[in-house]
Amino acid sequence: MRRIALIAILILSWSDLFSMTRIFMLSRVSTFSGKKIMLGDVARIEGEDSAAIGSICVPDTVLSDNYIDRNEMKSILESKYSGAYYLGGSGVRLVSGDNEENKKKAPSLPVRRGEMIKIIVKKRNVNLEIYGTVERDSSVGDMVFVKLPNGKRISGLIVDQRKVLVEL
Repeated sequence: MRRIALIAILILSWSDLFSMTRIFMLSRVSTFSGKKIMLGDVARIEGEDSAAIGSICVPDTVLSDNYIDRNEMKSILESKYSGAYYLGGSGVRLVSGDNEENKKKAPSLPVRRGEMIKIIVKKRNVNLEIYGTVERDSSVGDMVFVKLPNGKRISGLIVDQRKVLVEL
């Protein structure tokens, strides 16, 4: 009888783990003057409450040192969100994206997670073209993992909004 009760408790707590919102802090984020920073800008948020958490505004007092550490993120979440969550990451460095050099480097063609994209696999003189789905939001010039139709993952360089290059 005790075993059955213990198994029931473990199953219930295991399901709670998967139902909680997961927040993964990004390591580096470009910021622009005049734009309010939301939690969705500095973290990848997964779960039922992702939209609500992503729209929480980061207070200016936290932004003074251009770094949001784990404790600051916890305090923001505790003051604005009452649900269960998992917080991953140690901190987010905020880098100014206003200077001209960063504007020139800023990619103009975003690639969104889950989009179909053409994968060009090159080996010497042979090119193979197949389609797959991008696994994370990225931009032209980024290395990204792409999921093939058979479920396998490969990494390649995004060369165009709809093309990933993989050189073998």
